[in-house]
Amino acid sequence: MKENDRIKVTLIEPGITDTEFFDDKPAEWALRDEDIAREVLHALSAPPGVEINEILIRPTAQRG
Repeated sequence: MKENDRIKVTLIEPGITDTEFFDDKPAEWALRDEDIAREVLHALSAPPGVEINEILIRPTAQRG
């Protein structure tokens, strides 16, 4: 397999995020869409020899 033929997969697990998905607006401490977008960009910008397997992102006020 050639070096540039590798497929990278990253699992991004966000906590409570203020999006249109919810009928009721989440708490004001919920993550914002740009918080998640920043982590997606982080994973996409990893050097060729680095694979980020999983990103778990939670707001500091979220329990569990």
